[in-house]
Amino acid sequence: MLVRRPWTDWYKFAEPAGYVVAAGLAMLFLDQPLAWACWALPEPVHAAARWLSLLASFPFALGLSMVLVAVYFIRVFALEKTRISSLHAVFVAMSVMGTWFLAHVLKMLFGRMRPLMLFEHGQYGFTWFRTGYDYNSFPSGHAAIAFGLWLALAALRPRYRLLFIAAAVLLASTRVLTAAHFVSDVVFSALLAAATIETLLVVFRNRGMEIGE
Repeated sequence: MLVRRPWTDWYKFAEPAGYVVAAGLAMLFLDQPLAWACWALPEPVHAAARWLSLLASFPFALGLSMVLVAVYFIRVFALEKTRISSLHAVFVAMSVMGTWFLAHVLKMLFGRMRPLMLFEHGQYGFTWFRTGYDYNSFPSGHAAIAFGLWLALAALRPRYRLLFIAAAVLLASTRVLTAAHFVSDVVFSALLAAATIETLLVVFRNRGMEIGE
């Protein structure tokens, strides 16, 4: 997942459990105080974070995915390049959109109140199956896109893994800096991305298509 290692039996469960524990600890100790701290940041910081978060927005993700799929069809059908590397573009597109889709399905399930509800009404928690912007904080869609993109690239090019993970964390952190999401929203989005990518890797490999270096 985030840090790829041989899939021993214990590690298959240890890494996902680590994300869940991290999200739980964030809910207990970090979410509210950090949300208030970020809410108090100067407006220039909020503005810069909002602009940077556009690189993890749905329009960006959809446009990127469409370009990647077009690249695949051009390489395979126009240029007649059938190497496995042609599938890399599809793999990244599926990682991004798959993680985003899962995040938005779960948003409707959890119905978590956004930080704005905490700031204005003192409310914090989950409402379950409640929809609307104020109740779709968990998990973060922007963070899901950021992790889906950059962790997929990390799977393709493990030698640059730390750089790609840093890029994902930077983009995902903008959602906390703008007080649009809690830390636990972002952490859980990382879990979704890692699980989606690992599932796709298994699917590709089971069909004889080894993805990555």
